[in-house]
Amino acid sequence: MATLEKIREKRVLLLVLVGGAMLAFVLGDFLTNTDRKEQFVAEIEGEKISALDFQNKIETANFVYEVQTGKNISGEDAERVRNSVWETTKKEIILGKEFEEIGISVSDEELKEMVVGQYPHQYVVSQPMFRNQETGQFDRNLVVNFINSLNAEGVEDPVQLENINKAKSYWSYIENAIKQQKLEEKYFMLIGKAMNATSLEAQYAINARKETADVNYVAVPYTTIADEDVAVSESEIKARYKEQKENFKQSASVDFSYVVFKVAPSRKDYDEIEEFLNVLVDEYKTTTDVVSFVNENSDELYSNIKLSENEIDPDFKTFAFSGKKGEVSGPIWVDQTYKMARIESDVETYADSVKIRGILVIEDSKERSKELADSIVNAVNGGADFEALTAKYSKMGTSDMGWFTETTLSKVDKKIISKEMAEKIFANKDGKAFAMDNFYGTQIVQVVEKTAPVKKVLLSVVSRNVIISDETEKLIYDEANQFSVENRTLAAFESAANEKGYFVRKADRVDPMTYNIAGLNESRNIVTWANSAEKNQVSDVLEVQDAFVVAVVRDKHEAGYATLAEASSTVKSELMLEKKQDKLVSDLAGKSFNSLQAVAEAYNTTIGEAKSVSVSNARLQSLGYEPIVGAAVAKAQEGVLNGPVKGHNAAIYYVVSNKQTVSTDVDVKNEVENMSRTYMYRLPYLIMPYLNKEADVEDSRAKFY
Repeated sequence: MATLEKIREKRVLLLVLVGGAMLAFVLGDFLTNTDRKEQFVAEIEGEKISALDFQNKIETANFVYEVQTGKNISGEDAERVRNSVWETTKKEIILGKEFEEIGISVSDEELKEMVVGQYPHQYVVSQPMFRNQETGQFDRNLVVNFINSLNAEGVEDPVQLENINKAKSYWSYIENAIKQQKLEEKYFMLIGKAMNATSLEAQYAINARKETADVNYVAVPYTTIADEDVAVSESEIKARYKEQKENFKQSASVDFSYVVFKVAPSRKDYDEIEEFLNVLVDEYKTTTDVVSFVNENSDELYSNIKLSENEIDPDFKTFAFSGKKGEVSGPIWVDQTYKMARIESDVETYADSVKIRGILVIEDSKERSKELADSIVNAVNGGADFEALTAKYSKMGTSDMGWFTETTLSKVDKKIISKEMAEKIFANKDGKAFAMDNFYGTQIVQVVEKTAPVKKVLLSVVSRNVIISDETEKLIYDEANQFSVENRTLAAFESAANEKGYFVRKADRVDPMTYNIAGLNESRNIVTWANSAEKNQVSDVLEVQDAFVVAVVRDKHEAGYATLAEASSTVKSELMLEKKQDKLVSDLAGKSFNSLQAVAEAYNTTIGEAKSVSVSNARLQSLGYEPIVGAAVAKAQEGVLNGPVKGHNAAIYYVVSNKQTVSTDVDVKNEVENMSRTYMYRLPYLIMPYLNKEADVEDSRAKFY
């Protein structure tokens, strides 16, 4: 039940239950008011995914994330988990049909072996809850105990039943993940048997590595030809578009522009905080109740801990260690904060950190706990073996409590070490053990080691962060709202923004499921609005983190094939590049150069160098992959200027040197085996994009998230 207890303790359980109920309410209302088609977040290969089923998967994945990481999920992490659930769901359905057609399955015995067998699946092994707390290693018994704890027979308590059900969901998630991985492993292994390399492929690969040469080259960029020097007609664009229409498949997206109205404090807000602290300075200097004064006027509560030079606020370090008790410094302004400080003690010198050990005594009454603890303290201070007494009496399991500074010790759970106990630990001079009551029983503590003495001082600090006032926020909102209300078309939006000097940002081809717009955190609401709005529509004021936004839709792109108008600029750029390539190579062929240096000087560039270039290694450093040069080195004569040739990225002149025929002991059979292994490794990365592309997927998630 230890693992169930861990799950029970997580605050997220309540959030999941409440959040799930709220979502069911919202989705229920949504489904009531929409047609049946919109009751599904997607349809994949004819299989409809209901909104509630998909949300349940997300809630389970969120819960697993929080159990595994120990932190509550939010923001971008939640978005990543949601996208992961989508990709997993899509993959399971698409591959599931493949598994069914081929007849691949995972038996119960196989699944059991992957869970508690001799060699458990790595995903099970990696779960933190299945690691022995003492050794840090995977413990199969913890898995068995967890599975046994899922039995709800005879359990009537509703809270305990809910915990068991959540644990079942967690375990179902784990089992499904490892089962899916096993199915994929079988599938790709089976498909891979048809992907063996041939002896001809192997021989080609061997030959491609044999002939190498060093290459010096000069690249003349295609941008040497100006745009106006080549002409692309509308008929050429239309013909190329028709020829390559399959390359212009697209998913739905939107182009929009937006203006950001940053929500930040005004000069007035800064002045008010500064004035507030200036008024308090005299009272700060004379107050006899500094604790109440700080707690009433500062954003940070008073701390009664003496700090070293390494711990103290660096803005007051010199003042704190050179001033006198009672002196005040400030107010000063640093990083959006006004603050002032007062020295509350003389400088003292003592250990910065202490190492302590302890024995926790818990008896059936406080009196008996204290009585036993006192006798143990007397024994320890009389020279008794601390570890032996720990083993006999302590409920802590170990005596070592660790190293602490005053600051870190103050952050320990007060149920274990109270404020009074912490003060006594650092006041301890002789290393004698002592005992004090805590929440659980009586805690025995002994200081066993100290660091070298350092100077420390008690400093109180009154700080106020400058935050935006309601008045300032309203002024910024009113400005954004006025801009939105007065400019309800794209033309008016752009004209007014230009007139007012607003910076207009652009977001192009934004997918309906995009989470954040560049530079704006948690801006999903902008994407949702833009995808539901019409072309030329201007938004009302949209609120994001620390800003108001007004946006306008410039264009919308429907799923399917891009129109000729949408694809025109891409096609034109491609045709222009091809014409520039042909023109530049043709122009260069009409020139006479006798060396690489002459080419470099003529085009104000430099000579590049690449070592051991071959058919299989045709990368020319700054140019990238240029197979035309790699293929030519075997036949090129050393020292002879070659070119110009039409490379991918430039017209290239080159000279080869140091030609080598590399001897290799790899025979064709070994090469076939090596290449087949490479094919097998790459197979999933080749097949899944193809299956995804061919799958019939209708994605409606943007209506829900």
